[in-house]
Amino acid sequence: MFKNEDSLRIHLKYICNKPPRFKCGYCEYKAPRISNVKIHSSNIHKDSPLNIIELYKTAAEFASFVCPNENCEKKYKIKYDLNKHLKYECGKAPCFKCFYCDFQNSFIGRINTHCRLKHPDQEIRYLATNAYNFERTPRTFGSADWILLSAQKLQESFQNREKFEKTPTEQLPAAPRYHCGYCDYKSPRLSSVKNHASQKHGGMKTNILSITQLTAKITPKLSAGTYQCPNENCKKRYKTAADCRAHIKYECGKPPRFKCFGVPAERAGKWNLQLDPGRSTNFPHSINTASGIRYVCTNANCKSMFKNKCDRNVHSRYYCNKPPRFMCTHCGYRTLKKDTIKQHTRSKHSGMELSFVELYNPTVVKRNYVCPEPTCGKRYKSRAILSTHLKYECGKPARYMCAYCDFKNCIKSRVRSHCSRAHPDRDFQCVDLLPETIKNDF
Repeated sequence: MFKNEDSLRIHLKYICNKPPRFKCGYCEYKAPRISNVKIHSSNIHKDSPLNIIELYKTAAEFASFVCPNENCEKKYKIKYDLNKHLKYECGKAPCFKCFYCDFQNSFIGRINTHCRLKHPDQEIRYLATNAYNFERTPRTFGSADWILLSAQKLQESFQNREKFEKTPTEQLPAAPRYHCGYCDYKSPRLSSVKNHASQKHGGMKTNILSITQLTAKITPKLSAGTYQCPNENCKKRYKTAADCRAHIKYECGKPPRFKCFGVPAERAGKWNLQLDPGRSTNFPHSINTASGIRYVCTNANCKSMFKNKCDRNVHSRYYCNKPPRFMCTHCGYRTLKKDTIKQHTRSKHSGMELSFVELYNPTVVKRNYVCPEPTCGKRYKSRAILSTHLKYECGKPARYMCAYCDFKNCIKSRVRSHCSRAHPDRDFQCVDLLPETIKNDF
């Protein structure tokens, strides 16, 4: 818990769910704040000079867009924020003022935040210059001309400012014709959608949809993110227009295309498959479809299918029911795959250096059972493997030797594996080197 909101915001931005950023240069101590490492060094390493290692940098330090004004040294992560700063803030007088105090700023959101923090018991009210009002006549407040507006009225004026600057007030805006393929942004101009795609989805291929083409095939949006099938007997709804078109093309009113053998009834609806009543419903690791054999994830709650067994094994080992493995150091975004982090950096942090943290390594296996012999020190995953090591291997000579080369080992199965790799064209044969008298003791 925190006393004020500023401390909470700093905690959420730099500390919460973030890996330690600073490390002591003399030991393994790590901390999210540099002050903690300084205190640690003064207490533990008193006679040594201060040595602090920064493990990664924050998103603010990767800001690559700098204001060209010599008197301004502000930096921004994306070009859109820099353009907004140059257009409304840099070298210009503040356009908004708090009604209750002398706080001024060029952006309405910051005035709104100020009113909530400093005047929580008062109604949010603003004073704006004449340039940001399009309906009221100015009223004088002090030495400058300010216009008293409520929060809702000023926000409407602020959102419609560019429309009034570019278009006469008596002309109504045109209906949106083009739609961004990745979000809900619409515009009557194709160039506006292209600029939006380059700024917001920079690392992705430009995908622009014509609203007239969409309405010719499917019913328009019923609500936010909902498209409905035009078939009166169906009326299924989908989040995107692409899913709705795929439903119309392959599923709506058409018989099932694929037939599966041995798939449980609860999974048949997911893949639109027909069950063979003559086969068992025990779930297999592979199924036969019209396009060939498909390998199914071994997890009963997972519905993924793969063309080859290798992809299925990688999915089961590294991705299925696993927590996110990689984290972006710029914003805290987490995902299972490294390629997804790279694509995220290109689209959300264009122009910035790729920087991510691996939260854990799934290939590292905990080996808690250690051999008690001081000259051995081997570690094993289970007690049974350790017992086998102590009985047949630790401190004992190799018992089995390959019949075709000089390879020796204490375990016969390892010699068998060696023969299958080194001598694949020959039958397995090994020589038992243990004398008969010792064999009887075993």
